[in-house]
Amino acid sequence: MGLLPIGMSDQLRKGRVKVYCPKCEEVYIPFPVKYNLDGAFFGPSLPEIFLKHQKIVIAPQVAFYEPAIGGFKIAGKRGSKYFEPCRLPVCDR
Repeated sequence: MGLLPIGMSDQLRKGRVKVYCPKCEEVYIPFPVKYNLDGAFFGPSLPEIFLKHQKIVIAPQVAFYEPAIGGFKIAGKRGSKYFEPCRLPVCDR
């Protein structure tokens, strides 16, 4: 995913430029510190305006919930309401 420049303020000499990731919606400091641009040149609204006009479709992150107690998965285990007993004579459950 491409990153967009963003400034935290519109006022000069308040902070340097940072980068915005539209997929995870986070702001990061660029790794090479040689980018010593003032963030006011881009402003805080540049990514929002850019994404509104470019119509970039970002797939939503889908997380499947699997029940756990104390870090141990309980779905499909004996005693769970989702447990289905094995019909075969030899079963690894």
